Amino acid sequence: MIDIITPANYGKKINYSANGVDDWKVFYNDGVNVYIIASDYLDISSIITPIDFEKMEMVNNNDYIVSWNENVETNIEAAGTLTNTDNWTAFANGKGGESATGGPTYEMLANSWNQNKETNSIVLEPTNWIEGINDSTGLYIPHTDVIESCNGYWLASTNNIYSESLYSIKNVNAIYYNGIANNNSNNGIRPVVCLKSETIGIVGETILIDEVEEETKQNPTLVSTITAEDYGKTINYSANGVDNWRVFYNDGEHVYIIASNYINMDKVPMDLSKIKMARGNGKYQLYWTIDNNVEAIQTLTNVDNWSAFANGKGGESATGGPTYEMLADSWNQNPKTNSIKIISTQNYQEGLIDKTGLYIPHTTPVDSGWGYRLASCVPEITGYTNCIFHVYYHGAVYMYEMSLTTGVRPVVCLNAQTTGKVGSTVVID
Repeated sequence: MIDIITPANYGKKINYSANGVDDWKVFYNDGVNVYIIASDYLDISSIITPIDFEKMEMVNNNDYIVSWNENVETNIEAAGTLTNTDNWTAFANGKGGESATGGPTYEMLANSWNQNKETNSIVLEPTNWIEGINDSTGLYIPHTDVIESCNGYWLASTNNIYSESLYSIKNVNAIYYNGIANNNSNNGIRPVVCLKSETIGIVGETILIDEVEEETKQNPTLVSTITAEDYGKTINYSANGVDNWRVFYNDGEHVYIIASNYINMDKVPMDLSKIKMARGNGKYQLYWTIDNNVEAIQTLTNVDNWSAFANGKGGESATGGPTYEMLADSWNQNPKTNSIKIISTQNYQEGLIDKTGLYIPHTTPVDSGWGYRLASCVPEITGYTNCIFHVYYHGAVYMYEMSLTTGVRPVVCLNAQTTGKVGSTVVID
């Protein structure tokens, strides 16, 4: 399919059926896999295998509208329930299906839209809300009226401006931010299925899946295929209660991934006394019970302290966060951020603009949290031996006192031999 599906085929019907949904359309071809989307908002009453909304801490307000309960406080957590393929496997059980998510990302939507000659007179930039995006195809906006109070569907993408909102695409030809726990958002879901790369078929007025050839070749190692263009892509890694990870850096020997959000201490089991830390008032907030920054850095870089996060598929070791040097190397290689350079030898840096959300996941405080720690310090500066570097929500790297509360974002080093596929997301074999 990947050899014959072109943007001219986006929106064509395809003979795919799974979990009671029989109407699907071709959505996108990233050169590695073809993606299809449910033609309409998901009618929850018609599916065969129920969706475990309780597991995802979601609520369905009627047969179409879904939102999240009060336990989900950030958009990163909400997006994670949509991108976690384990939550949507019943929709991947059709002929040729490999995996499924609860909806397209904003980036995938924009890539499909911008390649499609029927819509690309207006260019989508997956970084902000937009109005006036007329869709004559019905692929992206299936209804211009309201269906049982449902007026749009969720996109599986965060924005780092409003931490409690996800993007959604609306029947009024617009993409907006909507509150994840807001019952008035009136958004449904449209599952997206990634077809196996070896799926073959026939392209005509409709797309016919013919058969699925047995895969005989082995995927390459991720270290040989991950480039700076892939930094920020989600990856199907899960460990120690954290299911949402993103590609952070490739140093040529290993690929490193990072937790998409600050660690939620209400959900993640950790022996804080082992790392000489204690909880603050918020669920993301930690502080050190020691006042020597060299010793504090050792608690972050000692892989024994964070080994539970390395227990996922492909994991080799883990630390409590990236070093300042790793942050700078990733940022400066990333074409989406490197117009501004990070200099890791500077004691502070301001004016960092990160529209990807990879490095600065929130641009407002979350649960009183201002950012996350880096595993680096400048021990020789007089008067700052109780400080280590910290990434702030407002786009800065400062030295920050260890006794003050803030978040952590573990980093996992993947095994050099880990193989997988790199497309719109990264899939570990």
